[in-house]
Amino acid sequence: MLPATGLPQRNGLLTESDTAYCGVVDLKANQRVSFAGTASTAGTDLPWFAISGPGEWTDYSPRYQCTQNYGRFGADCANYSSSDGRAVLIITPNKTPTPVEYTLQGMPANGIDYSTPTSISPATGPADTLLPAVVRGTGLTLGSEIKVYRSSTSSSGTAWPQSANADGTELHVLVSTNGLAPGKYDLVRDGMGYTQGQPSPGYVPNAFEVTAADDPAKSRFVPLDAVRLLDTRDGTGAPKAKVGAGSTVSVQVTGAHGVPAAGVTSVVLNVTAVDPSEDGHLTAGRPAPGLPSLTFAAHRTTANQLTVPVVDGKVDLRNDTGTVDLVADLAGYYTDAADQGSAFTPITPARFLDTRDGTGAPKARVGAGQSVSLQVAGVKGVPADGVTAVVMNLTAASPTATGWITAHADGQPLPATSNLNFTAGRTVANLVTVPVVNGKVDLRNSAGTVDLIADVAGYYSATGTSTFSPATPQRLLDTRDGTGARQGTVGAGGIVGVQVGGVGGVPYGATAVLLNVTVTDPTDTGYLTAYPHGADRPGTSSLNWTPGQTVSHQVLVPVVDGWVVFYNSTGTVNVTADLTGWFTA
Repeated sequence: MLPATGLPQRNGLLTESDTAYCGVVDLKANQRVSFAGTASTAGTDLPWFAISGPGEWTDYSPRYQCTQNYGRFGADCANYSSSDGRAVLIITPNKTPTPVEYTLQGMPANGIDYSTPTSISPATGPADTLLPAVVRGTGLTLGSEIKVYRSSTSSSGTAWPQSANADGTELHVLVSTNGLAPGKYDLVRDGMGYTQGQPSPGYVPNAFEVTAADDPAKSRFVPLDAVRLLDTRDGTGAPKAKVGAGSTVSVQVTGAHGVPAAGVTSVVLNVTAVDPSEDGHLTAGRPAPGLPSLTFAAHRTTANQLTVPVVDGKVDLRNDTGTVDLVADLAGYYTDAADQGSAFTPITPARFLDTRDGTGAPKARVGAGQSVSLQVAGVKGVPADGVTAVVMNLTAASPTATGWITAHADGQPLPATSNLNFTAGRTVANLVTVPVVNGKVDLRNSAGTVDLIADVAGYYSATGTSTFSPATPQRLLDTRDGTGARQGTVGAGGIVGVQVGGVGGVPYGATAVLLNVTVTDPTDTGYLTAYPHGADRPGTSSLNWTPGQTVSHQVLVPVVDGWVVFYNSTGTVNVTADLTGWFTA
């Protein structure tokens, strides 16, 4: 039963098998109820609202009607008859491709918006994009109509609701700065009367500042034979000493090991936290970003491939808590120099290797000191010639000992580096970028026996389609608080989608995004699959975990229609995704 006086937020999923949401609403004579929310749709088509009252299943009657909100998921529904009645509210996908996630909230449709915004955070952002932000105040709902507004030019940007907390004091939004000139803007509830410059309920003057639009570099990738740039255990690249809480290690990356002294925009590093004394994280970048780049557990060696912007020829690695040894292995660099490097071509993630069933290699566990030679050129959309490097999610399944995997170009000397670290019995994964020689890459196991799985997300070549632009890390999704999507854990077999095209500086036509994805509070052993919205879910995995474990690493996801999707295999989990860069054709 849905109360006509207000409905708390609820989430749902419309699929080919679960084709509609139905709820019963008691409506008095001439009573109206308003529904507002969000839906994971990439186009203008939205799920459809309909309502049917007593007797309307067999005879047409205009007594119960819903009026759809144009361009927004929601509707105003009413009982126009002179008698009270019980009606059935029905929400269907309409023309929207399934699956479609939705969040729904009901409010009395009395034409009054009681929301009173008092602040917005962050309070600044660049022009010509959608910016994730939190509006604070009272009475905030998914139906709140709030904008940033400049009276001198009558220009405004809508704060599109994403989720609201239960007591209506926080509203997660996407603020549109598209077409806005740099400068100060007021925070206003739409339709609110106020005196310019004088704070009043629903009006906060000069609350938001639009800065100049970003103009990020567009770079091509130069793969290198892997080389160790940093190891605080032996003094490589920095003093021989553990890195303490709040301490930073600066790593020189340009002018050595094949990296030129100029023209380098970012580097690809496999960063490993070795034997940390406490649970914690590190950040990578100059200055240090406000979001973690690598999350680790006490006394567990953990790696993450990171793409880090280069400033003054260096990258900084900052440890948050406890003490830890840091290792950084260089895989290549991005350059904006003309006629250098390779461009990227994304593919829908595909499984190229699984030694458990004989995909891509003999069906056999990989022993200590043994290598798997994996053919990537000419396989599943990767061209037979001209491929310089491949990007894949590499998984070590059920290892019998503590060890690591080294990925390198086929037939080349084994580098003194690592890409993936594991402990006995624990399945782990990491993103890997590897040069391709002879159409192949080699994967070597250091200890014990292990099954190897490789899911390819794209490749670099001279004829590639997309260049790379780095981003200052920005959180696009957090199911714990409703950033970017509905608030709440993702259940077994469930999905959560997030818009990336047009958000946080990502162009609407982006072909792929780099995200640092973290899973927290898992209740069961499982995995997460990241894939493009609008495509079938592939039989691949992106992150693996055990109950209670926090796991994070970089994920490269092709983009088809401006959204990406995360699928959870088992139990319940919370998911966060931080933008670190994107590719555009």
